[in-house]
Amino acid sequence: NTGTIEGTVTLAALGPTSLDGNAISLPGTTGSLVNTTTQYTDPNNTNGTLSQSIWFKTTTPGPLMGFTSQQTDSPSPASYDRMLWIAPSGQLAYGIYSPDVTGGFSEIMSSSTYNNGAWHLAVATVGSTGQILYVDGVNVASAAAAQNADSCTGYWHLGYAAFTYWGNAPSSNYFNGSLAYAAVYPSALTASQVLSLYRATSSASEA
Repeated sequence: NTGTIEGTVTLAALGPTSLDGNAISLPGTTGSLVNTTTQYTDPNNTNGTLSQSIWFKTTTPGPLMGFTSQQTDSPSPASYDRMLWIAPSGQLAYGIYSPDVTGGFSEIMSSSTYNNGAWHLAVATVGSTGQILYVDGVNVASAAAAQNADSCTGYWHLGYAAFTYWGNAPSSNYFNGSLAYAAVYPSALTASQVLSLYRATSSASEA
């Protein structure tokens, strides 16, 4: 999919050492992000399941990827969902708005921190077993209640997300660090599929 660069985004930055490609580098400043040019209606299959994956490297809190109702970050979007982010504590968090949860908000968070300036692979899934969050091929958080993501229409963003009303949110809606190989799948990846993504040695085999 084609992405649109907004603000200051460095292309061809050094990517994960285990893969044969590049990354993007973002400064964490307002307006610096990548948007999809395509609008998506329900970026999941008919039963509401999906997976998101992205490699990241950072030392600060901020959003890795998110989905909002508008292509750009300004003005503030009317709706936003499917956020992967580094919390102020350095832990990795994943939030979706789900019809299965009272109040809608369903957030899971790792116990370990990942703001150590090293490359990590984050994978978040939603399916019949609920939400699962993986880091570097390992299950680090889960919640059984939310088995479907909410129906919505909008655009994917790298390095940007909105967080109003969400807990453990970073102080900035913009990411400071490097990102690579973002992907969205219309199904809940299995643990073995996630581990295969992490162990991939080329961008072709990762797909």
